Amino acid sequence: MEEHELAAVQRLRSSDAGAPTNPDEVLAQLQKGPIRSLLVARDISLALRDCPKCRFASTAADPVCAECGTRRGETETTLGELLARVAARRSVAVDFVNGQAAELLRQTEGLSGWLAPDP
Repeated sequence: MEEHELAAVQRLRSSDAGAPTNPDEVLAQLQKGPIRSLLVARDISLALRDCPKCRFASTAADPVCAECGTRRGETETTLGELLARVAARRSVAVDFVNGQAAELLRQTEGLSGWLAPDP
């Protein structure tokens, strides 16, 4: 299993079809729809802030939501909660990786994903 996970992370990192490696860019694309599958280092910990109006979550400390301009509260959400919310809206495959694959993925903040092909 670990060899499969490592190969998946290596393919993702060397592909043009991979998502950006900045966590907020990955999370934004995940919430907006272009990501079809996501790889997550099992022990990743992100402090996410949620918009009370549009529910867009990011790691940004900005008190105003970048998506809708609503003032964000101090409420934090977990990555697991965000993934569950996205999964409830649409089908995104999420794979959690361990070991060497997770180590390699943590070099780019611990998550990345495959973008859906253009229609």
